[in-house]
Amino acid sequence: MELNGTYLGFAPTDESGVGVGELEVVIDDNTVTFRHATGLTIEENDGPRSLLREMSAAEIASLFNEGADLSNVTTGYRFGENGPIFLFTDPDPEHPEAAQILLLQLFGADIDEIFGPMVLFTPDQVEAGHFETAIADIEGEQGDPGVVPRLENNGLRS
Repeated sequence: MELNGTYLGFAPTDESGVGVGELEVVIDDNTVTFRHATGLTIEENDGPRSLLREMSAAEIASLFNEGADLSNVTTGYRFGENGPIFLFTDPDPEHPEAAQILLLQLFGADIDEIFGPMVLFTPDQVEAGHFETAIADIEGEQGDPGVVPRLENNGLRS
């Protein structure tokens, strides 16, 4: 599976009118970089790509309720011992625009249990404009252009 690229999505923040800010994960041959627009600043963390390892089928199955069909169609990667978990579900040919990546445990167990997993758009989906469409949909529903903190605005609302 080709992992390199820029993934965009949303991560929780209490400094946003909609409870989320833009999240970017960039994976290249050497590094994995996480950037999150919080509404106040940009939080950034990175580490060597060598910390990203493929999870076993048993590790993936342990993340789902017993008997869940999703564990059979999911590939997982963990960043470090207790770091974020990336779950890639097999693409749905009928709905290729749907996000297929869940990011678990970005902020630690306590906050993740409150907010749940974050969904990222694949590099192909980002290139096709699906992330920007999601931003526009949120802004339209809220009636507030710029409500989502963005990386391009130094982590602030526009």
